Amino acid sequence: MDTQGQKIYPTIDSQQGHQQNMSSVPPSYGQSHGQAVPPPYIQGQSVPVVTQQPTTIIVQSQHLGPNSQPMVCPSCQASISTSVKYEPATKTHLFAGLFCLLGLWCGCCLIPYCVDSCQNANHTCPNCGSFLGTGN
Repeated sequence: MDTQGQKIYPTIDSQQGHQQNMSSVPPSYGQSHGQAVPPPYIQGQSVPVVTQQPTTIIVQSQHLGPNSQPMVCPSCQASISTSVKYEPATKTHLFAGLFCLLGLWCGCCLIPYCVDSCQNANHTCPNCGSFLGTGN
């Protein structure tokens, strides 16, 4: 500001300022942050294409029955005998409903919840606790 309170701006010749702005292009983000900048593409130049092959993982399926099974855990690679926990499934509820419809509602409808063969057998690894599958 000058002594009279007016703002003073520098004067630039319009042609000189235009040429100065064109020659001083700001750096790209990669250049200003120290990252490598790829070379410019030239038409007709071959560009190498790098593709990564997908990794295929083969999981061997083992039939899991209603009882504990010896196997190798796919998670921790330990040789184990699976832990089995029985939990009610749709089949369990259907049997209980059928018993109720047949008039066996005096506690007999609860039998499927006490019989392991009417429930799903969920197998887990006793070493790492990972779920291994369900047996019927």
